[in-house]
Amino acid sequence: MAENPTGTTQTASATAQTDEEGVDEHGIPRVVKHCCQNMFNPVWRFIHKLSQPIPGSKEPTRPYTHICIVCCDEHKSSDPTASTWRNFLMRPTTSSNARKHMWGAHKEHSFTLETKRRKTSDVAKRIQTYDSGASGEQGKQPNQKKQRTIHEAIAINADQMKILSTRWLLSSGLPHTVLQNPELLELFRRLAHQPALLTPARDTFYEFAKAEWHLLIKLVSDTLSREFSKAKEQPFITMLHDLWTNASNMNIIGVTVVFVDSEWRLVTLSLLAMPNPHGHAAGTVADLIKARMQDRYNIDVDRYVRFTVSDTTGSARNVSDHFNSTDQVDCLMHLLSLCLLYALGLKENTRNRGQSIITPGGEFRNGLKVIQKLRDLATFFNTPQRITKLKQIKKALSLPAVNIEVDSKTRVGYAVTLMRRSVLNHYAFAQYFEGALDSETAVWSSISKDDWTLITEMEGLTNQLAQFSLGEVQKQGVASSYVLLFRKMLVFAGESTTVNCLVLDRPGPKATEHSQRRAPKSISEFSWDGKRCRDRLREQLALRFPVEDLNDIKALLLDPRIKGKAHSIVSDSSVLAQAETELQFEHALIYQKLFARQAADEECKGEEPLPSGISQSSSDLIDTALGALLEIDAPAQNVEMSDFQADLSAQAMNAWNEWKSLNVSWPCSTSQTGKYNLLDLYRNVDILAWFKESGQLLFPGIAVLARIYLAKPLSTAIQERFFSLSGYVVNDLRTRLDEDRAEMLCLMKANWREYRSLQKQTEVDSK
Repeated sequence: MAENPTGTTQTASATAQTDEEGVDEHGIPRVVKHCCQNMFNPVWRFIHKLSQPIPGSKEPTRPYTHICIVCCDEHKSSDPTASTWRNFLMRPTTSSNARKHMWGAHKEHSFTLETKRRKTSDVAKRIQTYDSGASGEQGKQPNQKKQRTIHEAIAINADQMKILSTRWLLSSGLPHTVLQNPELLELFRRLAHQPALLTPARDTFYEFAKAEWHLLIKLVSDTLSREFSKAKEQPFITMLHDLWTNASNMNIIGVTVVFVDSEWRLVTLSLLAMPNPHGHAAGTVADLIKARMQDRYNIDVDRYVRFTVSDTTGSARNVSDHFNSTDQVDCLMHLLSLCLLYALGLKENTRNRGQSIITPGGEFRNGLKVIQKLRDLATFFNTPQRITKLKQIKKALSLPAVNIEVDSKTRVGYAVTLMRRSVLNHYAFAQYFEGALDSETAVWSSISKDDWTLITEMEGLTNQLAQFSLGEVQKQGVASSYVLLFRKMLVFAGESTTVNCLVLDRPGPKATEHSQRRAPKSISEFSWDGKRCRDRLREQLALRFPVEDLNDIKALLLDPRIKGKAHSIVSDSSVLAQAETELQFEHALIYQKLFARQAADEECKGEEPLPSGISQSSSDLIDTALGALLEIDAPAQNVEMSDFQADLSAQAMNAWNEWKSLNVSWPCSTSQTGKYNLLDLYRNVDILAWFKESGQLLFPGIAVLARIYLAKPLSTAIQERFFSLSGYVVNDLRTRLDEDRAEMLCLMKANWREYRSLQKQTEVDSK
């Protein structure tokens, strides 16, 4: 029996009827006898063998031996002359040739889909077999040899070569053409002591790459499903999404998810980099994201995602509006970047809906002018001769060797970095231009003394804001609980009557751009342009941060390092009370799910272990409003946990009250008054490690909430790095790369570290 593409069956005699007039059901003349070659390989059900070979018109000595009945079926309706069938004659010598035809010409056919799925599954099993054997060998102690060997051969078989070569290319984002280097092959052969060793062919590489891709998808799907269950089916993922246009003007949708897993690791996974030919319509983009996440990872965005984060562009924010069950949160990095750009005069509001407007705080053109002068000065020293002479001057005068290269304008805080480095190099610049040619001094003389004064004032006003943008906000780790503190500190900096400004003097030999000398300067002594910069900064902070976000307050209340200062940090007591009420309700719901099956008289016992490996650093706080804000009391004595009551609702309330009164003894030094510095705690205490070691044991319900709210990133830098990576992976060396393979290679490169980590974690869990 032979099965045709529609699922019906036919016998060989049915295709070779004695009636020699007309065509059969495939559109093939009945005089052309064909049948299934054999029943052992399913491909021959679709590639039939001709009873009599048909000579080719161009190569009569190479007759056609087979015909594809799937091709005939697809084109018979548009063939009134019954001659198109000749275009589908073939000469497959093996079943592999026939299978390649089906894969290339009929990509959506059931045979193609099933055989590709089976092949990917088989290769994935071979990879898993290798991984299980490799992990087993690593755990074994090698046998001691009595006889020493001079050269120990590296045993490697063909499968291992394919697996390891593929993994090297995927993890580094390199194309397969790298393996075609004969010198590299010679290196492999010498290391393995196998003169006949071969690197995998291109098709083999993509077979194993697709198998690794299949394993990654399964690992991600299983991990997210497992973590969703451990989070008591509460939305726990933060999803970053963005739109990107590549060099070919193709619209790309990117999605990255961030979450804290049950092992208290901050996990970042890039899940989508799919082409979008349907435009930028917000509803369409949101529907595409939901559909692809569901189809590929079996993830329901509406159930799994708690927060959506994007940049501040209107198109990206409109996409977030179409995720009904998630909270859209602002990207702090973009907001701080806008504050910097407007304060320094690098951005101006000119028109809005056809009306001329002025940037809040007043117009400020001189800020852009002095920044451009500094960029021109830094660009002047790009030539090898000039930079060499400048280095010689610095060495002769024992001046610090500081980088003067110009950062890209797209970098957050690039202007503040440029001003800081220019002030530090001011003395060296002056020495250089004393003996320079008249044709070279124009770039230096264009910066007047008033310009340098304005530069130091602008840098002093925006220094703290730039530090948050470049350091704290883009710092890897959990920082969402400190957002409101950072904002409060920026407000204090904007309202201060004195500013620590850089001093234009000769720096010491060990000075750096961050340690150079500063001197306090009263705002009343500022130049007119300096005051305008301050006014614009204050207006931008008020405009970008008008109210305190509920989710930021909840994150603050779930962090034991800072929750004791909530009333000092949150200015609106009603919003604070609302956040606490909502957290209590969420905690009670999770608590019911956690302890519904446990005995009513179960007790929580144990003392809190302290995190290990924490560095200690603190300094005495000055008696100022900012110092008072950063001080938090240390515990006077250990507080024992009281017994839980029998009723679950009462237990949940009791646990919440215990959490509110919790005061942890952190392994950080205190001030003379016995208080911690909040910034010391932020930099030195790993809050995820504390929850893993003790927090989740003492407060399991709070721990689930902490996993949700503390994972929210302050920056979209991880998503932007992923898009930058895409341009590295998909490059000119890959001339034959379809969209699916391009996405696979980009995501494998971006997620390789997490992929290997998930593999190891799965192996540990299975033992």
